[in-house]
Amino acid sequence: MSTSDPDVDVPDEWDLVAMLPNLVLRPPQDGDDGTFGHPWGSGLTLGSWDVAIVPPEDQRVARLCSVSSAHSQLVNGFVSSGGHTLRASVLIARRSTALDYQAILDFRNAVAFSFVLRAWARGQRGSGSSLAWSTAFDLHPTVPTSSGAPGDKHASSD
Repeated sequence: MSTSDPDVDVPDEWDLVAMLPNLVLRPPQDGDDGTFGHPWGSGLTLGSWDVAIVPPEDQRVARLCSVSSAHSQLVNGFVSSGGHTLRASVLIARRSTALDYQAILDFRNAVAFSFVLRAWARGQRGSGSSLAWSTAFDLHPTVPTSSGAPGDKHASSD
């Protein structure tokens, strides 16, 4: 991956913190350099090396899913009302980072504001851009627990 973070290629250092089922980040395409075709490279980070919002195809998420069926079920388990699989984005954080849930919400809010304000400034609010509304950044409150089963770790995404 093209990033200045030397440990981004070590997926075992990352944990799944939350799912963002309404946010769809484009997966890598043939010929992509691992940056998912976006200027933000290794995910939406706001410059942080400790937390990121990434597409489900990210190597760190794939590693988590390969070692935990609960992670895999959660990441791949979102479906539309019509039964179509949804590609929910994933909020991940380094295991070594002491982030409480409020810090995670603050990070998510900062990312959301950066997109929503830009969309409104550009007048995209009526153009069908899902990033013009903060609901694109809603967190799904269930994450896999240490026992391997999905659990209600976060009571609210507010």
